[in-house]
Amino acid sequence: MDAGPGPSGDSLRTEDLRACALREIRRDLSRLFEDYCVPLRVSDHTVDGLLTRDGASLLLSRRLLEGDRFAGLALVARRGRSCRFLAMGIVPELRGRGLGRWFMRRLIAEARERGERSIWLEAFECNEKAVRLHESLGFRKVRRLVGWRAEEVLGAEGPAEEIDPAEAARRIGRTAVPDAPWMVSGEALCHLGSECRAFALGNAAAIVQFAGQAVQIHGLPLSPSPITLQQLAEVIRHAAHALPKAPWVAPPCFPEEILGQTMVRLGFAADPHAQAQYLLALSEEG
Repeated sequence: MDAGPGPSGDSLRTEDLRACALREIRRDLSRLFEDYCVPLRVSDHTVDGLLTRDGASLLLSRRLLEGDRFAGLALVARRGRSCRFLAMGIVPELRGRGLGRWFMRRLIAEARERGERSIWLEAFECNEKAVRLHESLGFRKVRRLVGWRAEEVLGAEGPAEEIDPAEAARRIGRTAVPDAPWMVSGEALCHLGSECRAFALGNAAAIVQFAGQAVQIHGLPLSPSPITLQQLAEVIRHAAHALPKAPWVAPPCFPEEILGQTMVRLGFAADPHAQAQYLLALSEEG
């Protein structure tokens, strides 16, 4: 546990999440996103996904306390010598006092102490204060992340086949660009559960889940290869044929420069909310 003076002379300290139950993490995250610019519902499944699929570490993640009062939370994951801030925020009633900057600097300092070479994070473009904070601390925008929605996807049997979701994740990982967003990378997709289904043709694979009211897209090819993107159309049509008729939804986590035009050609409309993927290099290798 660390202690230190806050930006206005208050006592701030951080603690890890080893003693936190899942419901406590859900409660804290819900408080951070009460008035967020994008409606976000935090459930037990949300937190479980952050811990299992996204790899949030209870040892590296931090709660920010002002005295004994909960002030903020940061979920941190690590891969090799890089880390990612999955979620970070300050409770609404304490914003505007510099706590977010103090907290971010502490998190960056801890990453340096661990020997990390780079830090990754994402921010919704509508969250202008967060965007300004990240950029003022040296984070560089790598790309725009987008999502899509289609009220109906016309299905048709074709050359694609249904495969194990873990195999689909491996195919996505093998052909992905090196700096693929963590949450849709092969490493993350390998941790999806058996409720998901996967379809593939060649190097093109899609991992989806019928969640009662919509088909949620979890994984898509992250390769710029024109052949792979052509194959994706066959994969989507085959999946739509195999799944119940419902709207299709993909969260704004996918690289716009790779998949944007392809998904629009398939009849998907862009999600109005987009994210920016940011990188902070802590060394020349980062």
